[in-house]
Amino acid sequence: MIRAAALAFVCFLAASAALPAQSTRPGISRNRAADIGYAVRWVAAVLSHRPGELDAAVEEIAGWDAGVVRELPIELLSVRRLMRDPRTRNFLVPSATTIPRQLIYSDSERESLRAAALSANRAGYRDDDLVLRGVLLHTDIATIGSTAGMVLRFSDGRGVGLERNVDHWQMARALANSVESSAGRGPDVALWYRATLALMEASDRWSVTHAAEAVAHFPDDAELLFLAGCLHEALEAARVQASLAGARLPSDTTFHVQPPRDELRLAEALLKRALDRQPAFVEARIRYGRVLTLLDRPDDAVKELRRATDAAGDPVLGYFAQLFLGAASEAANRRDDARRAYERAATLAPQAQSPRLSLSQLAARAGDRRAAMRALEPMLEQPSGVDDRSDPWWAYATSQGRAFDALMIEARKRLSTLHRVASPDAP
Repeated sequence: MIRAAALAFVCFLAASAALPAQSTRPGISRNRAADIGYAVRWVAAVLSHRPGELDAAVEEIAGWDAGVVRELPIELLSVRRLMRDPRTRNFLVPSATTIPRQLIYSDSERESLRAAALSANRAGYRDDDLVLRGVLLHTDIATIGSTAGMVLRFSDGRGVGLERNVDHWQMARALANSVESSAGRGPDVALWYRATLALMEASDRWSVTHAAEAVAHFPDDAELLFLAGCLHEALEAARVQASLAGARLPSDTTFHVQPPRDELRLAEALLKRALDRQPAFVEARIRYGRVLTLLDRPDDAVKELRRATDAAGDPVLGYFAQLFLGAASEAANRRDDARRAYERAATLAPQAQSPRLSLSQLAARAGDRRAAMRALEPMLEQPSGVDDRSDPWWAYATSQGRAFDALMIEARKRLSTLHRVASPDAP
């Protein structure tokens, strides 16, 4: 969902805080005192927030309405300018047109913003430090708070609804993307995108916008390409397509989910890019091979999955590689190879149902009813009480995000790191 106001908001924040010279006289705008007050309170909340905790700062900002959050970036840009130069009186904001907008503040309004800027400087913050701590604040509101923004949520394979509140994910992205490359914080922002994408996918929440923004800003990051590819692989699934087909969405809401084959093509392209940049990325190769099979390219899939089975050291990844190699070999009409791959998968996960069912179906299609029944016997002989969800396949759709906890810890640590600059003197 991209409304006109939200699009302008993102375009505005993505612009650099340091504006180029303008040949056209800027327009003039006087900002409301309420907006300035919210900006001052936001700075105080960022300075007091303990990343990763549901504290008073999270509760306060989470209670603001969408209009307040949408207008915040205007005054925050002024705060950033004042952090760089407390004496500045020239406040320009980018515009979707070629004419920037000049903000006019009264002396008391400017002093309020300057005081907020100086409080951040005295705490050891540069303006990019303040922005990235703000990213963490809005991330915590979206994750441990109760306002998730707009994502499609699933549970046990069922679409259970649209989460749509004040979009703090959008605010976090816009802040992250506004950090200038000269600040040297690109690796920290990339890590934040990896951590948050992993968190979303591990919890079965899907945001095409979040993945697209990540890849657009870091097109050579293999892990981000991988996670974005996994998202589109997941969106191809019948559970997603069926949920969207029957969903009643608000008139101003659009999910950028394509038909199944288009989603597979997107996944294939992203996973291929990840492998081009990191050829030893085994998990990406396993998923790439599966996607190739679903795109009716089984011979190519077999080649990729054989490479993955040779390199997979993790038993679960080895299981997926063998299971998908069996499916690719079967699609390529290599039944003996398929049977051997399914058998190896069954060895790696003895209680898993998927390879047993695949062996049974393979035998049934060949007209061997006895072999079809024998393949199912280990499942039927399992004692009562054995977890029937012990098959790794049940967690496949979210398994790529399994490291999200460690990633989030590291992202919070990195984005919280301050440059500890000296506080500028007041004029």
